[in-house]
Amino acid sequence: MKLSNIHQLKTSRLDDSTSTDIHNMCYSRVNILTNEVEKLTDVLGTASQEMEVLKEHNRDLQNQLQEMEQSNQIVKFIQYIQLNQEYDNLCDRLKQKSIESEEYAFQVQKLTLQKQELTQNLNKILNELEQTNQIIEIKDQEIQAGKQQFITKTEELQKSLQQTYHLDQALKVVKEEKLKYIYEYQQLQKVVKEQSDQINELLEIKNAYEVLKIDLDVLRVNYSNLLDQKLQEKKELEAQIDVLRDMHGYTIEDAELKFSNQIKQEIDNFKQLYDEQYKAERMNYESIIDQLKNQVNTLQLQLQNAELLITTHKQNLMNQTQLTMFEKNNQVSELRAQNFVLQESLKNMNRELNELKLQMENGNIIRFDDDIRKQIEYKLDLCQQMQKERDELKKENEQLKRENKLLKENNELMSQQMQQQSNISQLPQSVLISQIQPQGNPPGQKISDSEKIKYLLKAVDQLQTAIKDRDFEINKLSQLASTNAGLSQLVNKPKSQIRFYHLNSGDMSLEDKYQ
Repeated sequence: MKLSNIHQLKTSRLDDSTSTDIHNMCYSRVNILTNEVEKLTDVLGTASQEMEVLKEHNRDLQNQLQEMEQSNQIVKFIQYIQLNQEYDNLCDRLKQKSIESEEYAFQVQKLTLQKQELTQNLNKILNELEQTNQIIEIKDQEIQAGKQQFITKTEELQKSLQQTYHLDQALKVVKEEKLKYIYEYQQLQKVVKEQSDQINELLEIKNAYEVLKIDLDVLRVNYSNLLDQKLQEKKELEAQIDVLRDMHGYTIEDAELKFSNQIKQEIDNFKQLYDEQYKAERMNYESIIDQLKNQVNTLQLQLQNAELLITTHKQNLMNQTQLTMFEKNNQVSELRAQNFVLQESLKNMNRELNELKLQMENGNIIRFDDDIRKQIEYKLDLCQQMQKERDELKKENEQLKRENKLLKENNELMSQQMQQQSNISQLPQSVLISQIQPQGNPPGQKISDSEKIKYLLKAVDQLQTAIKDRDFEINKLSQLASTNAGLSQLVNKPKSQIRFYHLNSGDMSLEDKYQ
């Protein structure tokens, strides 16, 4: 009943085609948004270039004004008025460009909001995957409960030493099948091969024991037949003695003593031979059983050492992830502080420029001398430089936010995978979980947002495939363990066909490198 319920729950999962369609839609939408952002950045770059051209044109006009002042004062005054008009026009154009840049910034902000909505949709998909993982964990707990009941029933039925030993071997094989999700395939193949050799040796010992029992039964039968034969001979001899008693009365007592002593001696010889053979075989089998018990104890110690190593490795991974997240948070706070300082200085510069423009419009500043012109040029250059630095800081801040978010998602995925593997097996998981990043990129190189989303979607698909393979293998093992034939098949199986997927694999196929 539990297996049928598990099958019904599996049919209610999301279809693989629908999940891949959702992932493709998200990925295409992210690509469209990134293209629009790149177009807007190109437009902003062209606007800044136009501002540079206008600034150079203003400088040329001011140089012409200086030359005309040296030649003629009246012409200089007229051209100065024209230059002021052109400067006003340039200021108007700069205002228009600033308005356009603000509109572009608003569009960029709008696109970032749309991108956040897409990330929220992706988080919803991840939450749905978490729910499916919880359902799978419940199923695994039910399967483990059924297996535990099966183990208790089989332990009650197995009474002799050989039957209990075979049950322990079957449970050990099942446990080794669970460990194949954590350990490398090559090591597990060696362990399974060693266990199969041990099982074959034990089967040989069992066969030898059965042969010995058959030989002992044959010896008992032969001994009983021989004893019956000797008793029959004794009866015949007694009959002959009775016949001869009449003929030779004086030899009766000697004949009885002679044949009775011979029969007793033969019986004692057979008993002594049987006892010696039985004691020797028993001592041999007891020594073999002691050796096998010692091997089991050593394997248990090795298993405990492996558990300790895996727990320490998992703790180191968690500490490393938390340390990187702390460093990223510190970088984000430092960049925010720098951004705040630059914004304040940019506001001050803009305020000074506005004051100068007001003075020019009111007529307080009629002509520019070299110091004021240099100061204005310096202010304009400084404003532009600070605007560029502000944009760069915004980009770096967004990049750090995305990296921080990806680290958090990676940490959540690690914790989820550890929880899943802890529900399946008593050992922790340390191999399956790794940091989600594209292959071929060094750890210090920055990765674009689209690539990270693409690899995150690929990791989700790999997790779904691994969950399906795990469910199939668990159902297969539970069905095999529910019958005596399947139990013997598990004991005598030389290798496993369990699939093991890795998040950093370049494709979705089986990890052949472990073979």
